[in-house]
Amino acid sequence: MGRMFLTMLAAFAEFEGNVISERTTAALRHKRAHGRVFNHAPYGYDAVDGRLVPNASEQEGLERMRELRALTKPNGKPLYGSPHSPLNSMPRGSSPRMAESGIRSVS
Repeated sequence: MGRMFLTMLAAFAEFEGNVISERTTAALRHKRAHGRVFNHAPYGYDAVDGRLVPNASEQEGLERMRELRALTKPNGKPLYGSPHSPLNSMPRGSSPRMAESGIRSVS
């Protein structure tokens, strides 16, 4: 009889966990659909009164990343070996490898 009680207790605990997960997912989906901030603001945006507002200077940086990402070869390797590559004009101390990883994460 003790085993049945523990089995039922475990079933209710699993059910409650699933309900919490579904409610959280639904709430985040609702906030995302209505442009509400539910975490920190992503790069390129600022949180103003609970809404995401584009940050002009960061949007310029994102656009530059997209431009550089478009300059990759079809196999995904960067063109920074080319003398005409805009990556050659990167600030001193920055690494092309680091720039490549940052560019890949922007879509």
